[in-house]
Amino acid sequence: MRINKRAVALAFGAALLSSLGNASERLVTLGGDVTEIVFALGAGDRVVAVDSSSVYPPKVRQLPQLGYLRALSAEGVLSVSADRIIANAYIGPSAVKQQIQAAGQQLELVEATPTPEQLYDKIRRLASLLGTVAAGEDIIATLKADFAALAERRQRLSHRPGVLFVMNHGGGAPMIAGRNTAADSMIQLMGGRNVADAIRAYKPMTAEALVNAAPDWIVVTDQGLEQFGGVDGLLRQPGMALTPAAESRRILSMDALLLLGFGPRTADAATTLFNALHGESENDAQRDY
Repeated sequence: MRINKRAVALAFGAALLSSLGNASERLVTLGGDVTEIVFALGAGDRVVAVDSSSVYPPKVRQLPQLGYLRALSAEGVLSVSADRIIANAYIGPSAVKQQIQAAGQQLELVEATPTPEQLYDKIRRLASLLGTVAAGEDIIATLKADFAALAERRQRLSHRPGVLFVMNHGGGAPMIAGRNTAADSMIQLMGGRNVADAIRAYKPMTAEALVNAAPDWIVVTDQGLEQFGGVDGLLRQPGMALTPAAESRRILSMDALLLLGFGPRTADAATTLFNALHGESENDAQRDY
């Protein structure tokens, strides 16, 4: 059988172009985790606009912002004339998704379950969409090695301190994080015990809940701590002064995307919090990423 060398060459060239993705396409990325992974995969130069939760890497802040992830307007998103929109599946309100798709805009939704395994899936999905599969596998290999090292350290623990995550964003009442949250997953990774695991998702923080939970440590985002007015403002919350964490001022703060985003830096974030929680490198809790 004769082999058509020209046809083979053309097919190989087409496959290669597909694997490299379309470097000239205009992307909108919605969701801080999605944007960070897209840049980590080497496709950041294709991004022309983002949402306000997209803050890393720092160069992202120079791009046009289209509003908050869960409060977008279809008109604003469509005004950018992107070739594709790649978004965290939690974008909202729900009508916006339908309006974007009805306008004929290509919209790719990426699931964002906050576990290491789902993080690998998220990276693979984005790498496939962007034609950067090899880069995705490199990132995953590094994450797996770092998470494995952290798991070994957790196995050697003789005690897991009680940890409470407090959310204070958007001007509403402070909330505490129960099961099935990114905060709960991070508490497990850092070798803590979520003292609010009797509840599911996020619930309002009350003085009674704080006293009953009796956390050894409070974890909060940098942004949330600023909303409280700093550590002293946090400790003035009803019931907080009666907790072991407040008595010893054991407060850990970290950037919201780094702490809760479940992206390429998550293993580093969990390791930093592990070190702080277990007394190995307490100053790292406030490290500037």
